[in-house]
Amino acid sequence: MWGTITNKREKDLIKDQENYPHLMEDLNIEMPDDKQVIEFIRSNADKKFGKGFLTSLSDDDITYILDIAYDYYADHGLLELEISDDDSVTEIDKEEMLDYVEKELKKDSVLIASREQLEAVILLESECIEQFAQFDD
Repeated sequence: MWGTITNKREKDLIKDQENYPHLMEDLNIEMPDDKQVIEFIRSNADKKFGKGFLTSLSDDDITYILDIAYDYYADHGLLELEISDDDSVTEIDKEEMLDYVEKELKKDSVLIASREQLEAVILLESECIEQFAQFDD
């Protein structure tokens, strides 16, 4: 969900998954579970950022980072997007989001990752979801 939410189908899928969890099964749309997301993040982080880029982070650390990112989406109304008939784009301010995640980690006294690692985790989670959902533009 990093960067932009680009079209009605993607907005619908995000909203439907939240409100109607069984709808994704009914529509035969596969979404990754936590284990798949973490495996995707780890394998792609090594490819994109170099071997061992995220080795200092446990699976629980990655999950915690993603939970805070999800809180950002919720706090900023990005999970309750207005659905329109056009293919409007909803921009997500990357720096604002990273500031939010860092602030929450510091507030909880668990700054467990560098800003670059935070960005990589959030970006790769988005790529994982896009790959599994295969959103149509």
